[in-house]
Amino acid sequence: MSADLFEPFQLRDLTLSNRLVMAPMTRNRADKNNAVIPLTATYYQQRASAGLIITEATQISPEGVGYPGTPGIHSEAQVTAWQRVTAAVHAAGSHIFLQLWYCGRISHPNLLPNNATPVAPSAIRPQGQAITATGMQDYVMPRALETREMAGIVAQYKRAAELAKRAGFDGVEVHAANGYLLDQFLRDGSNQRSDAYGGSVQNRLRLLNEVLAATANTGQDCTAATRIYVEKGRAKDMREAVVEAMKNVRVGLPFDDDVVMGPLISSIQRERVSGFVDRAKSQGAKILTGGGVPKDLQQGYYYDPRDIEEVAAHHPDVREV
Repeated sequence: MSADLFEPFQLRDLTLSNRLVMAPMTRNRADKNNAVIPLTATYYQQRASAGLIITEATQISPEGVGYPGTPGIHSEAQVTAWQRVTAAVHAAGSHIFLQLWYCGRISHPNLLPNNATPVAPSAIRPQGQAITATGMQDYVMPRALETREMAGIVAQYKRAAELAKRAGFDGVEVHAANGYLLDQFLRDGSNQRSDAYGGSVQNRLRLLNEVLAATANTGQDCTAATRIYVEKGRAKDMREAVVEAMKNVRVGLPFDDDVVMGPLISSIQRERVSGFVDRAKSQGAKILTGGGVPKDLQQGYYYDPRDIEEVAAHHPDVREV
């Protein structure tokens, strides 16, 4: 297999023009109905030189909101708005996946219908504050989901995947990282359940596995992937459990055994990243990276700023954005 970033790549039924993938980045530009605005189509079309685009995180239901101005995929108006985006990206010769999102306890009643209490695996209040339309607000004590409610969450993901296909997306990515609902089920610190969705690694993976099976088997020929955080020291157990569960599901799942807050660039990967930068530069690419955020804001970002700084120190053409 070629390692050239600029050669085509076959991703199941999709032929990508190159191996560059645009990562999901929240834009907070949705309208009052959580539908993307016309500028969104322009934004993604401008970036369609990448072989594949993964959109900003998109909530699967009104109860899944965690920030102001984020788009959804649970209404007809939202589907219509996203159709303009997918048409623009396809016209430019690229492919696009929609990232499916449910924030769980990382939310606030001010953001939810009827000032509802955010839900979580267990009634454990997260540290920090939520961004709301009226300013920063302390996170509240979430309501623990009942076992009988899990099927409804899975159904919301399935419907979102079906709507994504109708909107013209080539696939979906299930967001199961960065402290949001599915990740909350994976973590010991936020999941202290005693039912089939808590305790062992297999139990804590149960909801994610059910969601992936539902989104990957919508009958819409929709390719599914997942973004997952693996706690350091648990990578081996988690990897084995997920791989076993995913054998019969059409899901792409990259792993990094040494992430600190992920997916990040780990120390083991720095040399590999540096090599990619050299190769891309030699072929005229402009390299842009995330990073440069203060230490107290590192949690939740795609790259550890320390790793970015180390790579950038040896590559003057790499600049932070």
